[in-house]
Amino acid sequence: RRAGSPVFVNGAQQADAVQRKVADDLQEMRNQRDNSIEWLCAQSLTGTIAYQVEPHENYLITIPRPATHVFNAPVFWDDADPTLPNPEQDAHLVKRIMSENPGLSPTHCLLGTEAADALINLSKRQGFLFDKRRLNDGNITLQTQFEESGAIYLGRAFGIDFWEYSRVLSLPVSNGGGTVNLIRPKYAEFIHVGPAADRRLYFGSIPDMTALQNNAHVAELFVKSWVDEDPSQITYLLHSRPLPWPRRANTWVSVKVVSG
Repeated sequence: RRAGSPVFVNGAQQADAVQRKVADDLQEMRNQRDNSIEWLCAQSLTGTIAYQVEPHENYLITIPRPATHVFNAPVFWDDADPTLPNPEQDAHLVKRIMSENPGLSPTHCLLGTEAADALINLSKRQGFLFDKRRLNDGNITLQTQFEESGAIYLGRAFGIDFWEYSRVLSLPVSNGGGTVNLIRPKYAEFIHVGPAADRRLYFGSIPDMTALQNNAHVAELFVKSWVDEDPSQITYLLHSRPLPWPRRANTWVSVKVVSG
């Protein structure tokens, strides 16, 4: 029985409940796969991806970036003197760096929690305002809330769209457990979003004999199920081997903007 269903049900209602339960389980598995992709993408912004293929090897993948694309703000945004930080100058420096290499401009800035708090505080103390109308996207939004993705649009300033991305993910026990921030709390990640960034999402071959026999080993994901007897139960398996890869590693700049 599902929540809200009648106590006495007929065969059709039972079959429908079973199908819905299976669909819910499969959707949860897909959500876990999507969370893994999101975590891998977030790691790529740090220049290093930790990749584990259970129960086999662990890989540490380094994305070589120019040294100029990772730096500390000349004055941290949480400085005791609120007149000293200059986020506009910091953004201009990022624009200059990306203009020289790779010849692009930052379109979005993803802020960790501490960086977002510091910038919001500066906007009030220094008097600069965020334009929240999002005219580039065709939307006029005067008030913004956290989206389902966990991001909230702060507004447009200095020609860049600023977002706070405070989502955290729970790591499996095999990876040490606990929670992890997708965007480093003290950092601002200035990113060029567009085809010129040439970001790809690759998928490795599925190492499953059933998938191989059915010519389904080259796919984004593979799902199968089987029945165990005594006690009788059905088991589902979803297998996917994603790897996001920025083919141009100089299309974003990481700036530490909060002290500590």
